[in-house]
Amino acid sequence: MTALKRALFTPVAEQYEAFAAANGDDRSVDALYDLADTFDDALARAVPNTRLLGPLVAARAALLRLRRLSALSTDRLTVAAQSRAATCRAIAVGDAAEAGRLNHERVQASLAHSPSILLAGKTAPLVPPALDLDTDR
Repeated sequence: MTALKRALFTPVAEQYEAFAAANGDDRSVDALYDLADTFDDALARAVPNTRLLGPLVAARAALLRLRRLSALSTDRLTVAAQSRAATCRAIAVGDAAEAGRLNHERVQASLAHSPSILLAGKTAPLVPPALDLDTDR
């Protein structure tokens, strides 16, 4: 990946860092999903590979319910944002090994966290508020 393409991830890292440090409405699950979309867009521009991006889109759709349940933990949102910011920083400086390590840790943490969220019986709206068609906005 060229330095120009890696540079796409520096502002994304800054946005994740700002999210992790923010309070209140700036910390909504929808704001975090918007950041995930920004990350995915940067990835698509940096590595235009449909064999990589197709499964990424499918996986994100399948994880929507679990993400909404996980979002009930504000500490979890902070950790997720900090982890993705560090990944963006690693990509921006061209450290593929560190980016891979961070992603591995993030996936492992998510896998470890998933059963406890699902078994806790927590409920969350399964449709992001921005897509809720039952409200008059």
